[in-house]
Amino acid sequence: MVERDAAVTNADRTIVDIAKKIRLFYHMAPVNEASERARFLEGRRRDGQPVFDYRPLEFATAEARRELEEVPVEAIEDKALRGLYEEKRWELDRLVGLLEARGNEHFLERSVELFGQPSAQMVREAQDLLVGTQWQENRDLDAERVRGMLEEHLESYRRRYPAFDCEVVIDGAMSAKMYVHQNRIHLKRGARFSFEAARCDTVHEIDAHVLTYLNGRRQPLRLFEIGPRGTLAYQESLGVFTEIANGVMFPGRMIALAARVVAVAAMVDDATFGDVFDQLTAEYGLDEEEAFLICVRVFRGGGFTKDWLYVAQLERIFRHWASGCDMEDLLLAKVTMDTLDDIRDLVAQGILRPAHLFPEYLDRISNSRSNRSIQGLLKNVRVPLGDLLSLDLG
Repeated sequence: MVERDAAVTNADRTIVDIAKKIRLFYHMAPVNEASERARFLEGRRRDGQPVFDYRPLEFATAEARRELEEVPVEAIEDKALRGLYEEKRWELDRLVGLLEARGNEHFLERSVELFGQPSAQMVREAQDLLVGTQWQENRDLDAERVRGMLEEHLESYRRRYPAFDCEVVIDGAMSAKMYVHQNRIHLKRGARFSFEAARCDTVHEIDAHVLTYLNGRRQPLRLFEIGPRGTLAYQESLGVFTEIANGVMFPGRMIALAARVVAVAAMVDDATFGDVFDQLTAEYGLDEEEAFLICVRVFRGGGFTKDWLYVAQLERIFRHWASGCDMEDLLLAKVTMDTLDDIRDLVAQGILRPAHLFPEYLDRISNSRSNRSIQGLLKNVRVPLGDLLSLDLG
């Protein structure tokens, strides 16, 4: 590895340390979700939005901002690296501001600034999918059973990579049924899963999030443990790509992805929690459990637009793979589609290392790059981002 200058080392250390304090999803999880769910579903709050409480922030926001401002990004000589750290510093500053705004009128505008919102075309496609797809899930797996599925999948990695380091824990206050923080998978205590959904979540969290974190942890620059600006959108879309590539995507998962897009759009358009809940249940046929969970995810904090990101970059990932590009570029760390050229240059310079860990699905799809093969891979799969089956990939 080439020697790094002091400015890069300083910026890398400080920015990653601050990023790890923020713990976005930990601080965004309502601690009173269960009681608010009971009151809402009993009808006492069906005319509006539950009132959620959150954990106190476990870091000083003013101090985090000051530390970010003092990071010597401008002193980094390499233009590409300087740009990556400047963009990440901007994102972290906005994330601090987002958490400061939990529960007030500024939260939604800050969320949109960070995560954007779905286009009108994407919303129409999601609505069409919801109208045209029916699925009833049998949620007969509890968190302990799902932990067993996760451990089994992790064991298959450990047989190939003995140092594949990941822990599965069952937690209390969480908005999602499952999420990953670094190399720890958190399962929601009391959550119920269908077998099909648990398979999707297993490959999504391990083959995408954990694997790229562990590859990133091997990089000389710690930034690639957490990823440059925009990593969240890429990571969630990569997770959905892994579900499709592993052949576990199913109608209920597609419905959930489409419902998140529709819910985010409606929330941005001033719909209330109750409005969206009623739309998802009465108009699109979701059961109350799934509809309430989606609404919590979307309305927490005051309007969290993150949940449309699961399909935000999915088409770009498919184009990258189907055009013959090396998937290793997307897996060597926490990266983004927009930073691929910089990533390749950094690898060529010896600043970053090639990927060490690879998901099993790569072997299955490595020779499947023609339009015909894409149609086979995507058979019976519909997602709210246009007709992937008709992509002209040349």
